[in-house]
Amino acid sequence: MRAWMAVAAVAAMVVSATPATADWQWTRWGMTEAEVVAASGGRAVPHDGGNQWLLRIHGPYKVGTTNFDNVSFRFTAGGLSAISMMAGADDFESLERQITASVGAPVGAGGGRTAFRTWIDREKGNSIELQVISDAVFLEYTPVTKAEF
Repeated sequence: MRAWMAVAAVAAMVVSATPATADWQWTRWGMTEAEVVAASGGRAVPHDGGNQWLLRIHGPYKVGTTNFDNVSFRFTAGGLSAISMMAGADDFESLERQITASVGAPVGAGGGRTAFRTWIDREKGNSIELQVISDAVFLEYTPVTKAEF
């Protein structure tokens, strides 16, 4: 019985070590729309972007050395589930360098018509994808899944 309890205690520590919060600026995964609006100081406003993209900050919004045209927030039944930012395609390499310096080498990459890079920030609980589509670069944060962690 004690061995089972020890295993359960270790399992509980591992599960609780998996981050439940985002650490992008002032947001946390699972926040409600009202919480994001309040945390943004009112900059996040309602947006009918479809596919549950319900709030947006109209740019410019500066993160690091990059000015983003907008920041969008997706919500599902569990609350805040993704953050997407859009900038000019010429910001791809700079963003790639900044993210790599911050969280390490990408865990996924591809080229061609739509270049992309993927990182896992285990410390902050974020999956990060950077992608160029046409003349824009999209930077998207989502919660790290258990499989990624």
